Amino acid sequence: MAGLMRAFLLVIAALLLAACGSPTDLTETYRLDNPELGGTVTVRYPRGWSVTQSFGFITFYNRADSSGIALESAQEGVVLGTINPVRLANPERAMSLEQFMMRRLGDPAGYTATALTVNGKPLLAVNLTADDRSEYWVGVEIGTGTFSELRAISTASTIERTRDVLHAIAANVDYVDWTDQQP
Repeated sequence: MAGLMRAFLLVIAALLLAACGSPTDLTETYRLDNPELGGTVTVRYPRGWSVTQSFGFITFYNRADSSGIALESAQEGVVLGTINPVRLANPERAMSLEQFMMRRLGDPAGYTATALTVNGKPLLAVNLTADDRSEYWVGVEIGTGTFSELRAISTASTIERTRDVLHAIAANVDYVDWTDQQP
């Protein structure tokens, strides 16, 4: 009887989780036409998060209402992130994801990069932790000579809890080069 009750509770828990959806269910979409980049960047993100655009960056928060979030400091439970699409001056010039991230972050002696594959895309993730905040960088190549860096700032524990969502967002940044659309 105890085994039957445990199985019943597991089924109920699974149904509740399915009804709530996974935090990596990226049901929302934000699109940015970027003339400087020469294309359109599309970002998918979870319901309940907010996204805005400032210059060529896409800024996101893990809250629907971003008012009252202190941009200059990390807050427990709050993720402030940016997605920065970067196109090389000469897109045909070969640059690996590792070289791109090293160029963005500087000396690799100060960090350890973790290679991942999410949504079929190779990602490179770097965690930079200080006393009062943690920065989590995720790089991905989104087109020939075009990269996206996701930079999230929060507390170390909040970054740890949202790491899978950050990977999913980074892996679901898409780019359409307008020159590829010409007849």
